[in-house]
Amino acid sequence: MCSPCDNKKPRNLCGSKIAQLRRQQKPALSQQALAAKLQLQGIDVDKMLFSELKRDNDS
Repeated sequence: MCSPCDNKKPRNLCGSKIAQLRRQQKPALSQQALAAKLQLQGIDVDKMLFSELKRDNDS
Protein backbone atom coordinates (compact mmCIF):
# COMPACT_ATOMS: atom_id res chain seq x y z
CA MET A 1 0.00 0.00 0.00
CA CYS A 2 1.31 3.43 -0.91
CA SER A 3 1.76 6.00 1.79
CA PRO A 4 -0.33 9.18 1.43
CA CYS A 5 2.75 11.33 0.87
CA ASP A 6 4.26 9.12 -1.86
CA ASN A 7 3.00 10.98 -4.95
CA LYS A 8 5.12 9.08 -7.49
CA LYS A 9 3.24 5.78 -7.13
CA PRO A 10 -0.43 5.33 -8.02
CA ARG A 11 -2.77 5.09 -5.04
CA ASN A 12 -4.83 2.49 -6.83
CA LEU A 13 -2.88 -0.60 -7.78
CA CYS A 14 -5.66 -2.49 -9.56
CA GLY A 15 -7.57 0.11 -11.62
CA SER A 16 -5.23 0.09 -14.59
CA LYS A 17 -5.04 -3.72 -14.57
CA ILE A 18 -8.84 -4.03 -14.55
CA ALA A 19 -9.08 -1.58 -17.48
CA GLN A 20 -6.43 -3.53 -19.39
CA LEU A 21 -8.24 -6.82 -18.84
CA ARG A 22 -11.58 -5.30 -19.91
CA ARG A 23 -10.03 -4.08 -23.18
CA GLN A 24 -8.51 -7.51 -23.88
CA GLN A 25 -11.93 -9.16 -23.95
CA LYS A 26 -13.41 -9.82 -27.42
CA PRO A 27 -15.46 -7.69 -27.72
CA ALA A 28 -14.08 -5.32 -25.10
CA LEU A 29 -16.23 -5.06 -21.97
CA SER A 30 -17.61 -1.75 -20.79
CA GLN A 31 -17.48 -0.94 -17.09
CA GLN A 32 -21.21 -1.53 -16.92
CA ALA A 33 -20.98 -4.91 -18.67
CA LEU A 34 -18.19 -6.05 -16.34
CA ALA A 35 -20.22 -4.94 -13.32
CA ALA A 36 -23.21 -6.95 -14.60
CA LYS A 37 -21.06 -10.07 -15.11
CA LEU A 38 -19.59 -9.75 -11.62
CA GLN A 39 -23.04 -9.26 -10.09
CA LEU A 40 -24.21 -12.49 -11.77
CA GLN A 41 -21.34 -14.19 -9.93
CA GLY A 42 -22.56 -12.73 -6.62
CA ILE A 43 -20.02 -9.89 -6.42
CA ASP A 44 -21.89 -6.67 -5.63
CA VAL A 45 -20.35 -3.85 -7.69
CA ASP A 46 -21.62 -1.06 -9.87
CA LYS A 47 -20.25 1.23 -12.56
CA MET A 48 -19.45 3.87 -9.91
CA LEU A 49 -16.85 1.53 -8.37
CA PHE A 50 -14.98 1.34 -11.69
CA SER A 51 -15.18 5.10 -12.11
CA GLU A 52 -13.66 5.52 -8.64
CA LEU A 53 -10.90 3.05 -9.46
CA LYS A 54 -10.08 4.90 -12.65
CA ARG A 55 -10.14 8.30 -10.94
CA ASP A 56 -7.83 7.09 -8.14
CA ASN A 57 -5.47 5.60 -10.70
CA ASP A 58 -5.38 8.81 -12.77
CA SER A 59 -4.50 11.04 -9.81
